[in-house]
Amino acid sequence: MTTDSAPATDTTLLADAASFRRRSADAVPGRLAELLADRTARLHGDAGAPMPPADLTDAERVVLDVSEQFVVDVHGLTDESFSRLRMHFGDDDIVAIMFHLACLDGFGKLDAVTASEPAGSFTPEGSP
Repeated sequence: MTTDSAPATDTTLLADAASFRRRSADAVPGRLAELLADRTARLHGDAGAPMPPADLTDAERVVLDVSEQFVVDVHGLTDESFSRLRMHFGDDDIVAIMFHLACLDGFGKLDAVTASEPAGSFTPEGSP
């Protein structure tokens, strides 16, 4: 059966996505969550996303370089990419960075194809 009305929005799923995005950002060290969000948004075509600040550390530059390769062509990441990350971060931080980057990239692409509000910004009615 088909209807002319739009499908119902699964607010539980949207709330879960918002929570997931926040938790992944919280696991990333320092200001990297914000830097990654801005870089990913720019790579997804948001010209209004902030440019990186001038005072980036070497570690932040490496993460932003890796993030660009991840978003543009994940298959282009090499052992050298991860060696550069290991110069600045331990395994737990690298996993958190890559996981958060995957969330940003995936949700950003989902937002683009659905022309929706960012999955991390939705607050269901009745939520605090």
